[in-house]
Amino acid sequence: IILNGEISNTQIDEFKELLYETVGDVNGDGKIAINVQTINVADEQSFADNHSRLQLYLALPEYTIFIMDEQYSETYSKKEDFFDRLETYGIETSDPSGKRVYIGDSAIMKTIGDYDCYALLADWTTSGKGDKEWTAAAVRVLKAIIDAK
Repeated sequence: IILNGEISNTQIDEFKELLYETVGDVNGDGKIAINVQTINVADEQSFADNHSRLQLYLALPEYTIFIMDEQYSETYSKKEDFFDRLETYGIETSDPSGKRVYIGDSAIMKTIGDYDCYALLADWTTSGKGDKEWTAAAVRVLKAIIDAK
């Protein structure tokens, strides 16, 4: 989650709790794991470190859903090789890039605060990395976030 503001651990725990059932046991080990990383882009003292962390997350196939503020999501949705067109996964969006969808009004997103944010999907299986189950779980989660009223 890349936003212009601080998100508490309690808010992240509430956010994850709402998504556990949707994700399910992806690898069959009887456990449900949701990994949420946050980057506060308003923190000027940590800007360089936060930018490096973002670049790392963008390169790791275990990170499939990226939630960003308007500025970052617009910038990254225009980059050719970062994110996938959502219509490929049955997700409608009115965004011209086809790669981001507005989720700021979702009840699930409201657990972390009142942010104008967008979601983008990185399907690593299209580049020979990643895992189909992770992508399928990410699509389920993204649809659940969008549909939450």
